[in-house]
Amino acid sequence: MNRVWIELEIQDTDEKNHSVAKLASNMIRRLCPDEENSKRETFWFCQDNQQFCVVIDQAGGFQRLNDNGHWFNLDHLGREA
Repeated sequence: MNRVWIELEIQDTDEKNHSVAKLASNMIRRLCPDEENSKRETFWFCQDNQQFCVVIDQAGGFQRLNDNGHWFNLDHLGREA
């Protein structure tokens, strides 16, 4: 499997971090416009832990991004439209 690393930069305010997560979610939706959960947020910022999180499966399971990034399946994201 080919992979691509997507890393989000922590900003100096929670508001900016929420905005970064929203932008990253929008980007993933553009890469996967036909996905069943294309309206779901892929990334979000958890203020309690001061870290980004990412949804990792269709059931809504998520992972905290201790290093601010996540490996995505490039074969899937880069497939022909």
